[in-house]
Amino acid sequence: MPDTNDTETTESNDPPTAAPASPSSNVSRGEMSDAQPARQKNAASEEGEDTVPQQNSSTHMPLPSTTPSTQVYSKEARVYHARHAALIEDHDNQRHHQCEQGCLALLLEPRVPHYTRIQVLQLLATVVAPSRAGGYLSEAQEMLDLMDGDQVGVQLLKDDNRRMLADLDRWRAENGLDVDLEGTMEDQSEEDSGEDREATAS
Repeated sequence: MPDTNDTETTESNDPPTAAPASPSSNVSRGEMSDAQPARQKNAASEEGEDTVPQQNSSTHMPLPSTTPSTQVYSKEARVYHARHAALIEDHDNQRHHQCEQGCLALLLEPRVPHYTRIQVLQLLATVVAPSRAGGYLSEAQEMLDLMDGDQVGVQLLKDDNRRMLADLDRWRAENGLDVDLEGTMEDQSEEDSGEDREATAS
């Protein structure tokens, strides 16, 4: 008759057979999501796809982390984008005065992203008198000239600005204002000075 204690000892030393995992197991959702990439990596290693030796994770190049300052800036940028979107809605609904005041207020913010600031300048140019619009479009053009012209976003903004400046030049030509106003004032000032000198000489 076999010793009962020996049988129990032998059975206790055998590793228990793991039951197949099921969605109702005690593994938390976080652990389950971490286990899936590990299984995929082990399968790739067995198939010979992952031939790079395992390295200590501390020697890997760290991924760029989001610092609190960039998080704050990102939140501010989203707020500015939302304000710009509201101004576009004012413009589309013919609330031009409200749109103008909102644009001027937004331009006073020191941390407005460059893209948003340029778009606000262009929007403001559509609700003010053409004599003022040129200044806003010129400011937008100066900012665009300092930005990377290879970026698609910059190219699109430049195209918009060029078209708006062309429309403004066309309006000036149609209204007889195609001459440089500053140059005209300087020429008029020189003519007045010449007439004064002639009057003094006579």
